[in-house]
Amino acid sequence: MDAGIVLTAAGTVVAVVGSNIALSGWLRADMKAFETEIRGWKEEFRKDTSNYRDEVKNEMKDFHGRLERQDAEFKGKLALQDAEFKAHVMHFYEERTKK
Repeated sequence: MDAGIVLTAAGTVVAVVGSNIALSGWLRADMKAFETEIRGWKEEFRKDTSNYRDEVKNEMKDFHGRLERQDAEFKGKLALQDAEFKAHVMHFYEERTKK
């Protein structure tokens, strides 16, 4: 075999292997940077969802408190109406029994 052919083949192999090593190194570095960026996005998303979850919990508490206050008001009004109704019934009963 000719030395020129061997050197050409060896040079080609070294060039292909070297370029593959460089490419994989570049790809690995790029993936690490992308992974770091994704980690930042995930952390930001976690903070946002945590804030939204806290806001929803507070709104649920506020709603529950308003609902309890309305329920108490309704029960108070219902008790008053019930007492008035009983007073009217007793009044009409007494009116009828007097005759």
